[in-house]
Amino acid sequence: MSLVFKARRALDTYQLRRCLPDDALNAFLLLAQLRGVQFQFPPRFASRQARENALSQLLEPLTLSDEKRARLLETYLRPMSVFDIGIGACSTAIHSAEPPDFPCQLCQHCAPGLLAYYGESLSQRSWCSQCHQNGPCIDAALIEHYRQCGIEEATIERQLPKARWGLRGEVPSYQSIASIEQAYPLAFQAPSQDGSGGEEDKVSLFSIHPTSHIASLVAFLAQCQQTGVRLIFSHGAENHRYRQSELSALVAPLKLRRREKKALINEALMPLFTYTLSPSDVHQAIENETQPPLPSQVCDACAPGVFQHYGYLVADQGWCSQCHGRGECLDVALIEYYRQCGINDEAINEHLPRKRWNSLGGGPPYTYQ
Repeated sequence: MSLVFKARRALDTYQLRRCLPDDALNAFLLLAQLRGVQFQFPPRFASRQARENALSQLLEPLTLSDEKRARLLETYLRPMSVFDIGIGACSTAIHSAEPPDFPCQLCQHCAPGLLAYYGESLSQRSWCSQCHQNGPCIDAALIEHYRQCGIEEATIERQLPKARWGLRGEVPSYQSIASIEQAYPLAFQAPSQDGSGGEEDKVSLFSIHPTSHIASLVAFLAQCQQTGVRLIFSHGAENHRYRQSELSALVAPLKLRRREKKALINEALMPLFTYTLSPSDVHQAIENETQPPLPSQVCDACAPGVFQHYGYLVADQGWCSQCHGRGECLDVALIEYYRQCGINDEAINEHLPRKRWNSLGGGPPYTYQ
């Protein structure tokens, strides 16, 4: 069966190669379009004008006539460009080398029981990661961290930030737990001394000198890396081996030498799959009205007080949006919604999903309800 598949794939590659344009950039974009590949722009290019400027910037280093530049934009780049930080991006982000803490702050409307448990004095005006509206919110993981450090509630109320994320619609602001510890060292028994921050190593795009045949394609992909554009496949590429296979199939019809193909995949295309969500990405994403609720489920290690309040009956095995570990987690907003509908905890435990995000260690597909 594998021999038949390989033969069929070789035949398809041969037929594609015969009808491809001679120019490698045009050929690559055509192949990518046929395979459902899209260019995902970072949140700072969310507006139409910003994205148009970014698209023009991608082609700026290339020596192209105005007619050819317009044709590339109209035929390939505009139709293949997307802006989305939603379910798939969140699932991908938690597998990055340094996954960020997702927002985990809920307002009184979405989680009245949570505010009743902690009290309004431990809330702070911010935006809710469930409904994305501004108002008094509880950042449970942050409050629990303070408590685990032995900080008294009076100190939390009067001296420390009670939410890490700024208000929606204002200048984006975010404070990590580490930065809070550094800013308020006297409040912590063991303030963090680790202030080192690694800088991303910037590597040259190609380890070999590209031939004139693929020079425009190389320059285009280099500009994609510098601009922050990412390549996404319509059917997902969740693991390294699968991505390698997809990229090999994508560039197979191109007339490349073996070394060129290897360098193109490893040095130019693979980095474009790297996706990390930063605080500014999240702030930009919540301005999008279609943005789904961000992950907001915490484990018993990050928020033991939440488990004392809700109990393990309504918890479920999953990944924590704070530490990204796997264990018993509570999706507070979901449990609160069930309770507001008059559903008791026994019925929730026996008949209903107790979390909406299922990923990290469970393997693909990354699912969300």
